[in-house]
Amino acid sequence: MSAASDLHGSWKFGYVGCQIYACLNIFFGMASIGLLTVVAIDRYLTICRPDIGRRITSYHYAAMIIAAWLNAVFWSVMPIVGWASYAPDPTGATCTINWRKNDVSFVSYTMTVVAVNFVVPLMVMFYCYYNVSITMKGYGSGNGSAATA
Repeated sequence: MSAASDLHGSWKFGYVGCQIYACLNIFFGMASIGLLTVVAIDRYLTICRPDIGRRITSYHYAAMIIAAWLNAVFWSVMPIVGWASYAPDPTGATCTINWRKNDVSFVSYTMTVVAVNFVVPLMVMFYCYYNVSITMKGYGSGNGSAATA
């Protein structure tokens, strides 16, 4: 859709097409970040906290995965229901958050999305993988015991 619109010189799939395209882009982006965070938590619990990792069941993993997907649904639907909005970008090649409408709704949505779906997952992933790295270095030191995280 984006390539066809770029060749056409403007968004050619109408308002509904724009809403669907932008919503799906936000949805899959947020789901990807959420699922990467779940993987980081899994690696941390399995490697650094095996006492807890052994107690995590399929139910717990399913709940974390469903939470990641529901989070993505929430943030992708919000512009459709009125918190910010979707519109063609300035080039007209694609649809995304309406960057030209710089009102309170847009700013609050954008800042909240950045905090909840970028800063928090980044901090969680950094913490998890940093501790995994430290733990794995402890295994590689030859003493047979892992460093505590």
